[in-house]
Amino acid sequence: MTAAGDFKPRPLPNRLFRAPNDGKVSVAATHVAGQSDHLILPVAHTAMIYSQPVADQVAHFLREGRFKRP
Repeated sequence: MTAAGDFKPRPLPNRLFRAPNDGKVSVAATHVAGQSDHLILPVAHTAMIYSQPVADQVAHFLREGRFKRP
């Protein structure tokens, strides 16, 4: 299981990354071999630990073995 952020309003990181990213890590770098699920949320890297949607998704994954999809 991996979760990634893709936070849009960030002028400087957009110059550093050419692909979706959370301001620190590219979404592509969040994929790992054998992962059972992957999720991208509109959250900046440093805000992930404070994000209620991230916490809700982690709790859902722990209960269900997969992320909640709309």
